[in-house]
Amino acid sequence: MKKYLNLAFVLAGSLFGGNMLVSNNLNAGVLSPEWTKDLVICEISTKNFNSTKKSETGTFNSLKTKIPYLANAGINGIWLTGHHLANSNHFYNIWTQYAVINPDKIDPSLGTKKDFKTLIDEAHKHGIKVFLDVITHGVMPESPLIKKHPKWFKGGSWGMVDYNWKAHNKELDNWWVKMYSDYVTEFGVDGYRLDLDIHRPDLWLKIRQNAAKAGHSIVVFGENWEYGNYDLSLEGIMDFSQKAEGDITPNDSAEYDHNHPMVRNMSDFANSVYNGNIPKRFFNVEVQYSDGFVAKGSTDNIDELKVIYKGITKDKVGTEKQKPAGKKDIELLVEGVNPTQIIKNVVVTDRMGTWQMLGNGNWFAEVKKSGTRLKIYIAEYKRITGSIPGFVPGFVLANISMHDVGWESFPPDKNPYVIQFSRGLFGYSALFSPLIPLFFAGEEFGAEFRPANNLASSCYKAKNVGKGRWLYGSWLDWSQLNKPEHKSMLKDVTKMLTIRKQEKDLLYGRQRHEKINILPVDFKTNIDVPAPYILWNEDKAILVAANYNTKSDAKLVMDIPVAKMKFGNGKKFILENLWNGNKKIVSAKELNKYSCVIKADKQPGGGIGIWKICPHRPSL
Repeated sequence: MKKYLNLAFVLAGSLFGGNMLVSNNLNAGVLSPEWTKDLVICEISTKNFNSTKKSETGTFNSLKTKIPYLANAGINGIWLTGHHLANSNHFYNIWTQYAVINPDKIDPSLGTKKDFKTLIDEAHKHGIKVFLDVITHGVMPESPLIKKHPKWFKGGSWGMVDYNWKAHNKELDNWWVKMYSDYVTEFGVDGYRLDLDIHRPDLWLKIRQNAAKAGHSIVVFGENWEYGNYDLSLEGIMDFSQKAEGDITPNDSAEYDHNHPMVRNMSDFANSVYNGNIPKRFFNVEVQYSDGFVAKGSTDNIDELKVIYKGITKDKVGTEKQKPAGKKDIELLVEGVNPTQIIKNVVVTDRMGTWQMLGNGNWFAEVKKSGTRLKIYIAEYKRITGSIPGFVPGFVLANISMHDVGWESFPPDKNPYVIQFSRGLFGYSALFSPLIPLFFAGEEFGAEFRPANNLASSCYKAKNVGKGRWLYGSWLDWSQLNKPEHKSMLKDVTKMLTIRKQEKDLLYGRQRHEKINILPVDFKTNIDVPAPYILWNEDKAILVAANYNTKSDAKLVMDIPVAKMKFGNGKKFILENLWNGNKKIVSAKELNKYSCVIKADKQPGGGIGIWKICPHRPSL
């Protein structure tokens, strides 16, 4: 890998000239495009995004007509989940990108190569980057590639035949690199999202190098963040990961993660992933008994259980060979366990992810029971979901929703869209955050879920056809924008993204090694709200507050920490309400007791508040 990193470093210095790039972390040899930090990504299912006559009739040309709409809304990146030849009913009884037959052939039901190129050109004309979905593990059994190149394949998963990546077949490797290099040079795609796993990081590094040689630097992001012993951030192969710390998406429930720090305390979350500064070790423990009862507790609150963080230990779980250098184990003591019940599973969550203790063959966790007590040992670095700072690719996503929401165990009567008109959730956790927002098309106007006609409720069976909830099969009903509630939602989201663009010197996606000035704001309120946060640089500050309550307005009194920001003369400031347009000169004392009202959520202008604070410098 060293030689590739060195080559990429030389390319960065000699080929790009004035094309400004930014290193995706301190040790990387491959550089992320400068525009990466300003991305706002919308995932689009090509078949159903603009399918006007009936479901699953969308094409490159029908999508092209909606490019101005996306640009006007403030979206500047589309993750396109539909371009190559694929099966029409393998997953959930509908056409999906993931049932790939031949990845280097454009699916004729979507259009021609010329149509595909015209779509990408139209997106670029409106300042929108296009990322293709890549199915990395295999192809459908009917793929002609299997018969033509039998040595390329071995085994299978997801009802498909898998590539034999471990064989390092030169013919397969060269075909793969050429195919995805050609998508960049021939069509102008701006990067890739890798479905499931990366499998061969070395090949993706070559693809990035080829794109760099062609003068078209790309972004590569994975569904998952780790691969074997590779630390993909240090290798400089991926720019960010979809399912890392900033993922609040539900899969088998109808609710996002209400306890995620990105939702409850953005400052706490940002400080942990950027500055490596977690104010206090927090752990939540659930003990699941065989009778279905779940006992809960955390290091912050004692419920049925009392959770005590005992500290860092070592040599309890896993082996030294399995552990990255310097990584140790965590010890927790849990009191209040029912000694008469059989424990089915134990789940531990911290601010960065989840460990499952039992029933999953987890060699990186151990539970010892003694009466009403549990001793829990967990490998800090080996979560089942989530991640830890410094061990994942460079930038951080606010993954609000994506196509996997609404999987077959999802409640059949619930809407798999996550935002559902919540200006508070969208603004606080994503659009006004120091993260890169990612969401599924339709969230921006509060889409009511309408399943594609053939969408089944089961992944592999034509069961309950037309009643599935898988978000990939969402048939967008654009007539909803004629309704006041959808029209006003789009108006407010567009306004939020306009503010993000106007204040992009503070509201942009950060890299993990990049230090960030962010603090929680002390406050008092009449109802429960997430902790307001403030971002600042040497010239100004941005203050964000939210109200998720749909029935009551939030009356806040905030102690804005102007003394800690240390800009201006510390006496007078310009306070501009970016949400309603008011601007006034205030004193530091007034900011220390600043009162405001944030309207109830899920209504026009409700749920969110954002202010800009600048030092007042009277003209001489």
